[in-house]
Amino acid sequence: LLQKPSHLYLHLDLSRNCLLDILIEDPDAGEKFSLLMPLLAHVDRWRQLRFGGYSRKDLRPILAAFKNLRLKKLETVHLFCQESQDEAQDEDPEGGFHSEDSDEENFTSGRMQLFRGGTPCLKELDIRSITALPNTLNHLTHLNLHNDAFARALWSYSEFTHILRRLESLIHLSMVGPIVSLEAVTAQRTNITPNLRSLKFTTEEDENQFREYEEGEGDPYFVAILALFTNTQVSRLYFLQPPSSSLPPILDGMRLGGLRFHHVTELYWGIDFGRRDDAVIFIRAFPAIQRFYLMDTGSNILNTLIKSSSAKKLWRYMHTIHLDDPNLPKARQLVESRIKAGWPLRCLRMRLPKPRGHQSDLDWLVNALEVLWVPYDNRIYWGPE
Repeated sequence: LLQKPSHLYLHLDLSRNCLLDILIEDPDAGEKFSLLMPLLAHVDRWRQLRFGGYSRKDLRPILAAFKNLRLKKLETVHLFCQESQDEAQDEDPEGGFHSEDSDEENFTSGRMQLFRGGTPCLKELDIRSITALPNTLNHLTHLNLHNDAFARALWSYSEFTHILRRLESLIHLSMVGPIVSLEAVTAQRTNITPNLRSLKFTTEEDENQFREYEEGEGDPYFVAILALFTNTQVSRLYFLQPPSSSLPPILDGMRLGGLRFHHVTELYWGIDFGRRDDAVIFIRAFPAIQRFYLMDTGSNILNTLIKSSSAKKLWRYMHTIHLDDPNLPKARQLVESRIKAGWPLRCLRMRLPKPRGHQSDLDWLVNALEVLWVPYDNRIYWGPE
C-alpha cells in the first residue's frame, strides 16, 4: 500500500464501514507517513494501530498528527521508538519530542497527550521508549511498558503514580527495563489500581553488573516499584530475570513485613536465594500461593520447601509447581515432603526435554500426581497477557 497509494484509496473505498487495523512494522515508517494521510479521514474506523520509527525526531510529526484525534472504535495501540531518550538527548536537548509552538507540549516529561478527542474503546496500550500517552486511560485494561536497558527512565516516580491513578480499569501491567526514576519516592497507603490482577516485571540486561554495593545493600528499584502494589488485589505476579543486586532490598522489605502480597496465588519467580532463612522469608511474603513457577533457578527455594523445619507451615495452598530444571530425584523429594506435611501437590510441571535416567523416580511421580512436560514458552517473558 505504501508503494502504490492508489491501492490504499481502493481498499478504503471497498472496505466501506469495516473496521481498520493499521499495522506498520517498518521502522522507516516515519518517512512514509505522508502517504498514509488518507487514513486520517477514516479515524472513526480505526480498530488497531501499530506504528513507530527509528528516531524520536521522525515520530514527532506523527504523534502531533494524532494529538487531537477522536477514535471511537480504537481498541489497541502499539507505539514504539527504536531510539532511546538518551540517544535523542545527544541530538536534541528537548529529547526529540517537543512542540515548536507551545510550551505545553512536552513529550519528555510525559505530559503530552494523544487522541485528545477521546478513545472510549481503548483496552490495550503497548509503548516502547515513548512517554506520550492517550488522553483517555480510564477504560484501559492492559498496559505494556518497555524501555531499553541503560536508557533514562521514562517517568519520574510522581508522574508514574499519577498515571496509575488514572488507570481505573487496568487488569494487567507489564514493565520491561527502566520505567521509573526513583527520585522523591513516597509511600502509597491506598490501592491506586483497584482492578489490577496481573503484574509482570522483566529485565533484558543486568544494568548493575559492573556496579559494586556494600554488603547487604543493592539496587532499590524493584523493591520501590513492588511496594506500589502491595495494597492491590494482584493475584498473578511475574518477576523474571531480575538483577541479583535487587535481592537484598527486596528481602529487607519482606523481612520488615512491608513487602507482602496477600492475594497473589500464581507466582513466576526468576531469582534464587543464597541462604535458606532468606528463602523462608520470601515464601512467607506470599502466603496465598497456589501455583508456583520456578523460572531458570530455585534450588535453595526447593531445598527450603523440602527440608525446612517449618515446611508444614509453608505454602499450605500450593497445588501446582513448575520446574524449569527437571531434577527428578529432587522433584520426588519435594512431592514426598508435601505429602508428609499434609499439603500434597496435585500437578508437577517440568520443562522439556526430559532428562535421561532416574526412571524409577519418574514412575513414582506419575503414580503420585499429574506430571506435565511443557516446552519453553518465550511468551512468559515477552508475550502479552
